[in-house]
Amino acid sequence: TATCVVTVIAAIESQTLTITRSSFSTSGGYAWYDWTQATTDSTSISGKGELYTTTTSSMQFNKSKGNKVAAIFNTTAIPGSITKIEATSKQTTIRSWTAYVTSTACSSSGSTLTFGSNKTTVGTTSPAVGSSTSFGTSSAGYSYFCIQENDSSASYISEFKITYTPKSISSIAVKTSPTKTTYEAGEYFDPTGLVITATYSDSSTSDISYATSGASFTFSPTTSTALTTDNTSVTITYSGKSTSQAITVNAAKVLSSISISGYIASFVEGDAFSYG
Repeated sequence: TATCVVTVIAAIESQTLTITRSSFSTSGGYAWYDWTQATTDSTSISGKGELYTTTTSSMQFNKSKGNKVAAIFNTTAIPGSITKIEATSKQTTIRSWTAYVTSTACSSSGSTLTFGSNKTTVGTTSPAVGSSTSFGTSSAGYSYFCIQENDSSASYISEFKITYTPKSISSIAVKTSPTKTTYEAGEYFDPTGLVITATYSDSSTSDISYATSGASFTFSPTTSTALTTDNTSVTITYSGKSTSQAITVNAAKVLSSISISGYIASFVEGDAFSYG
């Protein structure tokens, strides 16, 4: 009889970042302003935009005013890979915009907009009034975007929406072994000092220590299972991914005999017993 083992991997749900006028906390004339907005998975993302923030009902851009850039970009990495960029217009006279993704953050200084590395065009479109219009999709796997107006006229945008696939852990490896790796049978595995390196789906990495994230680790044998000489490694699991840590378990020491030295062997009747 043949046995078939099927592993079911849960689909990763897409998340979104939606930037509106309320993402900007400062009000003023055409200039660069900071924005901050939480994603649908509660990650705080920040960035900059060159616009007129005195208008509060929408984001007002104009490439012929201020620094004459009329753009918006993120400086905090999206926690995953950007897959789609959309915009919704507030005005009846629509303007042309182009969206890009980059592997590093864009930057700005006055009238200079510097794109990040590996600039890739997602698409050019004129956002429709009251409905989300897509610039296109991206498979570049990048975590930064920049959207810039092409026309030198006022453009009123209700929202920019960035859709992304959250990055997931693809593998883990031990970076720093636990402080204790040699045991006697009957002792318990102690993960103190353990640090692993997690590699994500976007090829980025991060170090995760047991000291700060212990509740997310599991071990086999567990930390409450007495070790035996048959145990030569411990399986470490974090976020559904596993690796192993080699250990040595020696046979427990057994008391084989005892002896007494420095004692008085002869006594006179009436003497109190003494070891010497």
